[in-house]
Amino acid sequence: MKNVCIITSHPFWSEPLGCGSLMRSRYELLTAISASLRVIFITRSDEQCPLPNSGTLKVQGPFTEDHVDLLKSFVVREKITTCFFSYNIFDQLAASLPCHTVVEIHDVLHLRQQAFNAHGFEPPLTIGREEELESLGRFDRVLCINLDEARYLADCGLAGVSYMPPSVPFAPVPGPTGGPWAGLIGSRAVPNVDGLKHALGAIVRLPHVVMAGAISEDPMLDDLGETRIERLGVLPDVRAFYARINVALSPVRFGGGLKIKVFEALASGKPVVATSHSIAGFPEGIEGVVAVEDDFAAWTPDLVARAGATRLSDIEHYFAENFSVAKCRRLLESAIA
Repeated sequence: MKNVCIITSHPFWSEPLGCGSLMRSRYELLTAISASLRVIFITRSDEQCPLPNSGTLKVQGPFTEDHVDLLKSFVVREKITTCFFSYNIFDQLAASLPCHTVVEIHDVLHLRQQAFNAHGFEPPLTIGREEELESLGRFDRVLCINLDEARYLADCGLAGVSYMPPSVPFAPVPGPTGGPWAGLIGSRAVPNVDGLKHALGAIVRLPHVVMAGAISEDPMLDDLGETRIERLGVLPDVRAFYARINVALSPVRFGGGLKIKVFEALASGKPVVATSHSIAGFPEGIEGVVAVEDDFAAWTPDLVARAGATRLSDIEHYFAENFSVAKCRRLLESAIA
């Protein structure tokens, strides 16, 4: 077994939703398959990493050679054999470390940039294709949670790239009776707000809709008057949302990576009504548990009812085939070897 160190600027231990839950599952897997697991949290804030065997490196100003030397000394002293990076932020550091390096990326940034531009939006981060490929090439292994993006990077000639599906246990949450009730959860990231804006005319015509996360607090919902939209706000536990719905909605039209909310809904035993973009990068068979429709005018109560009729056993089978913890453990063991 390996001595592994997670190096991250992402406080995944304190984020209840989305990528926070995904990274916590990676932490749990790495704990199980490593001889020892350390965490180095690199931050400009005053937040401290509370996890066992962890350290916090507060950086004021640029990340310098002194910081690199400090971490190199730590890796040597602690006999670290693999450093696992969440997100491609510290590629220059990875290239300097005397150990095996692995990075997990949630999207290919230059592809996300192209998608934002194509829909008339400025991306939150800009990077050229060659620059990103060169940056990723500084790691020994690159893990993608989106199957299509893993294939794309391999086709670009990037060595050491492989698909690494998300990993959380399948834990169905019983929903309400008398439905189906549809629901949407998410942040107020640009693709989420755009999707809600385009789908809102159809959503307000559904019999009952539950919304949660920061998206449920978007001002566009304030002017609807009397509707059947129940707004839960930001929740500390997503199960409270999934307990209120029978079918999840994903109206996202563009972006990058894998749509974690679709994955999260399936993990909770909920079928989904979604755009084709929302299922991009999922393994084959996703349309057996997701009703795909890009025309929001067709997001009718009948479509939601048909999605709601999906058998829980079908969702469980698809999830077990593609996202089981055992499968992800095997792939992660191979990546850190």
